[in-house]
Amino acid sequence: LAGPDGEAADAAWRRLGAAGDTAVPFLRERIRPVAVPPGDDKQIEKLVADLDAGRFVTRERAAKELEAAGELAIPALRRMVERPPSAEVRVRAEALVRKLTAQPLTADQLRVLEAIDLLGQVRTPKAVALLEEVAREARVPRLRTEAGRAVQRTGKAENDKK
Repeated sequence: LAGPDGEAADAAWRRLGAAGDTAVPFLRERIRPVAVPPGDDKQIEKLVADLDAGRFVTRERAAKELEAAGELAIPALRRMVERPPSAEVRVRAEALVRKLTAQPLTADQLRVLEAIDLLGQVRTPKAVALLEEVAREARVPRLRTEAGRAVQRTGKAENDKK
């Protein structure tokens, strides 16, 4: 799936799709570490709060560390944008959100998006359950959003069949 040979990767995805429910545990093992990476939400919240620190050095360090946290920092930054303690914090948080949402997905994240699409095509109860789990628990906003969209598509497809 991750190899340089595109044709082999496509064939592997097709085999996984044909495997139906038997592929779901395999896909779960690949999706969870990328969509729900370990991280310290309390540390991210502290860094977001440090954007309002009295010392410029502390604010700058917090901004750099939040940028390094990548997409994991976006939800906390968006909450800060909604209720900023100061105009400077709002500007810093908005700039970080723009920068982080503009970053391209990693190769692992792109593979997870492919797996989400595949699960949406498989549409078995186990596949949909995994999509719902990712939509609920993913810490990477773009992956959470795409999983939610896939869940909606599977529901729409089921309703269209009726």
